[in-house]
Amino acid sequence: MFSQDELCMIYENLASLKEEEKYRMEPRTQPGLQIKSTIVQAINHFQGPCGLSSCTALEAFPEALELLEQVLIVFENGTVVIDCISLEAIAAPNINAISCFLDGYVHLIVGCERYEGSQQHSINTFCQR
Repeated sequence: MFSQDELCMIYENLASLKEEEKYRMEPRTQPGLQIKSTIVQAINHFQGPCGLSSCTALEAFPEALELLEQVLIVFENGTVVIDCISLEAIAAPNINAISCFLDGYVHLIVGCERYEGSQQHSINTFCQR
């Protein structure tokens, strides 16, 4: 377990990484478009005819549809900012992502596995997993 002070320090260290060490997910370009497409597919799944899996999911998570719609809105309008970084850069055990709410925005920093090839290719490969 980490204290709040330790988590703040981890976040600040990661947020201060050089721009070239981070990849900002933009909702209007790839792979942000892939993320939005996946969310829209999930919304359509819940809004469609109630098959066994969607009925079971809605029973287990009755607010899932509303949550997915809200996630799509905040990602599109920039209220949530997502930066991908190398998983090795986090250097804290059992932490793969960290977030901070500041000035009305949520900044989410996500550790991604490193792949051979360009950074763009690496991010696209990560998003297809």
